[in-house]
Amino acid sequence: GCHEACQIFCSVFAACLMLFVVVNYYLKGEEENVLQRNYLLIQVMAHDIESGYLRGIWPYKTLKMISDADDISFLRVVKPDGKVFWADEPEMMGKTMQDQFLGAEVLKTRSGYFQNEEIKLISNPIKIELKEKPWTIFLGISFNQLRTTQKEIILLSIGLLALITIFISFISYYFSKKITSPLKVLAKDLE
Repeated sequence: GCHEACQIFCSVFAACLMLFVVVNYYLKGEEENVLQRNYLLIQVMAHDIESGYLRGIWPYKTLKMISDADDISFLRVVKPDGKVFWADEPEMMGKTMQDQFLGAEVLKTRSGYFQNEEIKLISNPIKIELKEKPWTIFLGISFNQLRTTQKEIILLSIGLLALITIFISFISYYFSKKITSPLKVLAKDLE
């Protein structure tokens, strides 16, 4: 009766809570993996730009290909004075931007917002001219795709959990009736 329903509800609630914790843990690990891949990517891009600059070749195709990736919100190459040399948004090229990471000598990361979306901003120096401050490459990383996947996994898991719970409840009810019916008949016959 009520006791069994309470047990089922508590079991489902505990399973949903565990699912939520596991999915969040998995999401944090995936966010870290995305950041690590993009740290490597931005360093390779900086090296590619540095070596290409010496030969008078800019990797425009590579920059465009990277900026078109699903998890990239924006990509900008900025001169030490803050003037945007290259950006995936044409309207940004030639504009001056201010940022605390501008001219930084090492790779840096911080959380921020871009077009009302929470992102991670990664910056890396580009050492083009030895005696000058470094240029900076800015990469905005979006986690929307991961969050969408997380929501889908949670909804699918809850649906599956509900179906399994209903199925197990019916089987339990069926077997309990199958066992208790003969016992009731036997108890009647003994009276």
